[in-house]
Amino acid sequence: MIPALLIAVGLLALVAGIGLIASFGTRLRVGRLLAGTRSVPLSDLAQAATGSAPPYVRVDGRIDSEEDFEDAAHRPLVFRRTLVQLRRPGLGTW
Repeated sequence: MIPALLIAVGLLALVAGIGLIASFGTRLRVGRLLAGTRSVPLSDLAQAATGSAPPYVRVDGRIDSEEDFEDAAHRPLVFRRTLVQLRRPGLGTW
């Protein structure tokens, strides 16, 4: 009785694990790609692009340009964020 119960619990846990991983979909693949890529400093990025290294690299840091970076469909490739601080009258805080 106990071995059959343990097998049933194990199979149930296996099915639940497979269902959980399947629910992530492509997000799991993207997360694994981001976690497994090698980090390249900005100064070595051009060399890494021309070499025979794997096609995915991670770049940490800020890239700034006066021109917009667009893909073939004219969509922006770089997210630009603007920080606005407002001073509330009477509260004296930003």
